[in-house]
Amino acid sequence: MSNNESGYGDNEATYLQQQAQVQIYYPKDYVGDMDDLENQLKQVMRSDRYYCFSDNGHILTPDDGQLMATLKFNHKK
Repeated sequence: MSNNESGYGDNEATYLQQQAQVQIYYPKDYVGDMDDLENQLKQVMRSDRYYCFSDNGHILTPDDGQLMATLKFNHKK
């Protein structure tokens, strides 16, 4: 989503604030555990120091009624 220089000192950025967004579209016939899949994704992202700051839950897409989830992550580099 974005890369922003942050934490200035001596007119230099001291770190890069990054944000990433992952959208998951589930097939209408999906029978797996959606929460488990999303929690596993959060764990993988967390292992690389990307921390979830927004999880809007599951919504139906207006065009075809497919379930989707949007997860947003922060990372300092």
